[in-house]
Amino acid sequence: LQHARRMLLQMEQLSSDMQAFGQGLGTRLELLANTSAISEHLVQPLGAFLQNQPQLRLSLREATSAAIVQTLLAGEADLGVVSDAVDIGALQAQNWHADTLMVLGSPQWLHALPKQLRLSQLAQQPLLGLLPQHALQKMLMAQALLAGCHLHFRAQAPHLDALCDWAAMGLGCALVPQTAAMRCLQRHPEASLELRPLEEPWAQRQLLLVHISRI
Repeated sequence: LQHARRMLLQMEQLSSDMQAFGQGLGTRLELLANTSAISEHLVQPLGAFLQNQPQLRLSLREATSAAIVQTLLAGEADLGVVSDAVDIGALQAQNWHADTLMVLGSPQWLHALPKQLRLSQLAQQPLLGLLPQHALQKMLMAQALLAGCHLHFRAQAPHLDALCDWAAMGLGCALVPQTAAMRCLQRHPEASLELRPLEEPWAQRQLLLVHISRI
């Protein structure tokens, strides 16, 4: 039944693509990316690319890095942007952007924490996070499980800017990409905010552009 459903979906997509091609709409490209890649790095360059490629149709979807790898290996997408913390298997990859995760918060939350900060040491802090469906939030929960700790989220936001704005209001600490944190500091110069690196190998991330080898 699963194979039949997949075949029917592929036939529907083929019909849609052929109809679009006949109307001169050209190639369809499906790009998968994690939360920070979409929020921090992709929107502007993709917009410029689409301006220069009027016949291209683009689908941009959010997923965890591990899910992106599996989707690409199954041949169900064209390109992906993932963290270098995941095993990309037989996919081809090239370095794209640094994407370090930082702890953002007011001094009242961060002053009691050690300089060499580990994820488990945030377990007793009032954290701010993204909604559960976001890839970054899923990754943080998975890492907490591996570290044997439970993270307590006081509030969960729909996107990174809202998350950083709450941190600027002194509501708690947030684990966010460094680019999002720096943008928050510029947006809220009046706020008392500090940035603290997270001393975890998976937090020192490099974003990779990955694809199947036949591209």
